[in-house]
Amino acid sequence: MSDNLQRLHHLLLNRAFNPTPPQRVYLPKASGLQRPLGLLRLEDQIVLQAIANVFAKKVDPKRQKIQYDTVYSNILTNVDSPFFFRDWRITFTHFRNRVEEYYRAGYQWIADFDLAAFYDTISHDLLLQTVYPKTRPNAEIDYVLKLLQKWSSPNALQRHGLPQGPIASDFLAEVFLLPVDNALRLGHTYVRYVDDMRLFGRTEPEVRQAVLELEVACRERGLIPQAAKTSVRRAKSITDAVGMLPSLSAGSGERRQLTPGVAEKHLQVAIDNKPVRIIDKTRARFVFFRAQASPKLLQWAIKLLPRHPEHFDAIMAYLSQYGYRRSIETLCLSLLQQSPYEAPRGEAFHTLARFLKQRKLGGIVRRSVLDLAMSAARDRNIGFSEKWGALHFLCVAEQEGLGRYSQFCRYQNELLQACIGPVLPDAAFAPDGVVTYFLRRSAPEPSLSVTSKLLEYSIDPSSLVTSDQIPPQAANVFRELGLTSMPRTRTDAVAEIIFRRYGVDKTVRWRRFLGAEYTHALGLLAQADAVFDTGRSEWLQWQNSFNQTLFLAFQRHLSSLGLPGVIRTIDRLGHMVDYGVTLDPRNSFSRNYTNIAIAFREMNNRRNRLPTSHPYEKRTRFRTEYLTPLERNRFVHLLRRAYAEIASRI
Repeated sequence: MSDNLQRLHHLLLNRAFNPTPPQRVYLPKASGLQRPLGLLRLEDQIVLQAIANVFAKKVDPKRQKIQYDTVYSNILTNVDSPFFFRDWRITFTHFRNRVEEYYRAGYQWIADFDLAAFYDTISHDLLLQTVYPKTRPNAEIDYVLKLLQKWSSPNALQRHGLPQGPIASDFLAEVFLLPVDNALRLGHTYVRYVDDMRLFGRTEPEVRQAVLELEVACRERGLIPQAAKTSVRRAKSITDAVGMLPSLSAGSGERRQLTPGVAEKHLQVAIDNKPVRIIDKTRARFVFFRAQASPKLLQWAIKLLPRHPEHFDAIMAYLSQYGYRRSIETLCLSLLQQSPYEAPRGEAFHTLARFLKQRKLGGIVRRSVLDLAMSAARDRNIGFSEKWGALHFLCVAEQEGLGRYSQFCRYQNELLQACIGPVLPDAAFAPDGVVTYFLRRSAPEPSLSVTSKLLEYSIDPSSLVTSDQIPPQAANVFRELGLTSMPRTRTDAVAEIIFRRYGVDKTVRWRRFLGAEYTHALGLLAQADAVFDTGRSEWLQWQNSFNQTLFLAFQRHLSSLGLPGVIRTIDRLGHMVDYGVTLDPRNSFSRNYTNIAIAFREMNNRRNRLPTSHPYEKRTRFRTEYLTPLERNRFVHLLRRAYAEIASRI
């Protein structure tokens, strides 16, 4: 909605938007390893998509030259379409048809080339350079890099990697491969779909030479070829040339249901019975996603899931059409106790929650699963998928009258709370219920996740918590839906930054406190925050300037209320008194507001001993030094106390 977009625009404009690291979800792969997906918060998704939109306009002329010629993945729509990409079924069908076309033309030698950890190895600097090759580093570029760094990993700032999952990341990955595509399309028969690269030739040496050139082009961009999945072969037929590429009906969006007889025939071709294992993953997934219920398919599904956890989503989707079955219950219990992967364990909890709601679980099983769910909810090391399933089971257990288990949802991750919000039990919406914890989170997702139930029960969220505790984005939604009559509040970027960096309550009205100096102060604070990680000494200079504007505003505040601590800031000639002089430890201000005075004075003194301020110390004549990480962290601690004291008095 417009209010929330305007708020986000204001924060971005003033560099006050706080990107949040992704929540990682790990899915099992056939290799035994896991594929990481990155879940971003709502506003992070919007900003990432906005970056992709800007990049799309910039690189579209270059992409037009290779689309449907070399590249067939993530093709952009026209500018008037509400969708970012064209239907993948159409573009994938073009890819498959081109493979067949090359084979018929005599290009029977094929190289399959694959990249290892493709999304994780994408360099942010090279990505920006691809889009803006002639642009020198500037504040806007630095800010985009800062955002990408924060989204690259949940635990660290790094200059490579994109969160896998958002379609914006899919497009940025396409942009990153532009130089590789342009290099290989000249002189070689080359096609690509995402990171599935194929080279065609009439002879083996021709293809092997192309593979070497592709390897060099990829390594120059920091990409790592995956040797185990790179091969050169001679296709014996069109079917062999196509390989595992599925046959799709372009433009057909209907999910056709396979009758049991047809589904069983398809699956029988896709599996080997000695032992039971999947040999054609495309056909097997097709069956499990589209087949109707069948006793034989059910037996196969239960046998295959433990051996092929990488297909848990397809098999669990098939099992979801069944009501309670003892065999499915046994499978889920086995997954919870034996599977090393979090995602199948999470799906097992979801399935058992469905059976619990149907009141089909026996007492012993119910107690056993409750113990496992509570253990998962308490354990901070448990993955997102499993914890989501465990909390789902606990919420259903409370709804069935087995105990107050929704309390386990109180302090979970914001995105986890957002996922569990729709299944919270009725008791959670009481004045002392867990929903009050959702509404008080600074992130809007938990509050938004319970909106439908607040509407259903006609509950004004401001009757559960105070209006200033509800995140402004959620408050705007509640107001538009008629759930509450809370007044609109202007976005306070200063409050957002001080809350994020120093932990001071962001309901403090810094805008009113700073008055006419608000915009100037915000500019100083935003500049300081932008270089907090990359330029400690520069941070100190900007932060010190912001402190002075805050000090002068506090002086005006004290004077207007007739409170102690007012000192002279203007001399007899109308000039400003030197900032260092106003922080003299012996004056009235320093005696009355110790925490503020110490923090501001020590930072100002250290700022005067930076090489960018003075090359030598005035008294000792020693060379001045740049700010160290330890010093910066100490100043953050001092400012946390100083800003909290100012906030408590305004």
